[in-house]
Amino acid sequence: MKLGVFIHPYRCAEPCGGVGRHANFIVGGLSRRMGWKVTVTAARDFLTKEGDIPASVPLQAISTLALPSPGLWRERLWKAVGWPKLDRYCRDFDFVYSPMETRLPLSRVPWGVTIHDVQALEVDLPWSHTSQHRRFRQRWMTWIPKVLREARLIFTVSEFSKGRLVSLLGAEATRVVVVGNGVDERFFEVGHRRNDGGGLVVGQPATVLVVGGLRKKKGADYVLGVAAELMRRRASVRLVVAGPNEAAYAARARDLPNMELVGNVSDEKLFEAFFRAAALLFLSPYEGFGMPVIEAMAAGVPVVSAGRAALPEVTGGAGLLVDPEVPELVADALLDLIADRERYRLLIDAGKRRAQEFTWDRCVERVATAIRQAV
Repeated sequence: MKLGVFIHPYRCAEPCGGVGRHANFIVGGLSRRMGWKVTVTAARDFLTKEGDIPASVPLQAISTLALPSPGLWRERLWKAVGWPKLDRYCRDFDFVYSPMETRLPLSRVPWGVTIHDVQALEVDLPWSHTSQHRRFRQRWMTWIPKVLREARLIFTVSEFSKGRLVSLLGAEATRVVVVGNGVDERFFEVGHRRNDGGGLVVGQPATVLVVGGLRKKKGADYVLGVAAELMRRRASVRLVVAGPNEAAYAARARDLPNMELVGNVSDEKLFEAFFRAAALLFLSPYEGFGMPVIEAMAAGVPVVSAGRAALPEVTGGAGLLVDPEVPELVADALLDLIADRERYRLLIDAGKRRAQEFTWDRCVERVATAIRQAV
């Protein structure tokens, strides 16, 4: 199998978000399959001067094919008018695959793309009616329907996202393949290092980890509401927030002494944060998957999550689901969990079992099987 893979190297540079990690693990896994020759295609301006993948991207062992620059400008044309065509660069490939959302202007070579979620097209989210989101939705509607018509395969990461592709956009269900996400083995290593009491230390405030930063789309309003409620109750709990923060939310957090914003952190510091955490609080109102949930479970950290979008599917009954809009109930869930040691240990064990169902090897096999059948 000769497979071309289109990626944005800057989105795969470590430390990276969920889409970048998905791309790195899937593409890396495909490149190690016997009988598969994988070539990464990317715009020349995203590669090194020698035409290689940058050192910050863990795919350097894979050969590359440099496409003309500028990459972002050309991709906008691909999405808008399906030009300039890529066939001349991809004629030697059996299939071209992108693990991130785009439109590939190919007419002679079959191709597939991963659509991680369709929040851009939802109309009932807290930000759906902002002018920024309306423009975002309009841009997506200029190219996503074309992708659904032209691509041989559409990959996605959850049954929830598949359902939304079918119901919102009329995607053909038989061409939408759910491949899921996996867990980095290093999170399981964190879980092995933690004792049965997890991150609870007698006489010290319980540290609740929030991953994703304080951003509207990650439920910042809900997190701040919970922090204020915990302050009102004088609860011995501190919220540690990892990830990028929007300025207005960061300013509000400074007025809450039980919050600590650590910003973007390296993988090593993230593992250490999970090691010390008593629980994960994940109140994002919309996720196509929600990788922090299974990463926390693998690390032996109990999860309190919004019961929205794909999160009930991913938690699979191994976490506590809450209504993020009611801070009193979220605070109750956190404090009851911390106080009940038996229930706490049961959730740790259930979470570890659930996380073991999510392996990158299984994800790679699902992608490879679908591509083989499509060629």
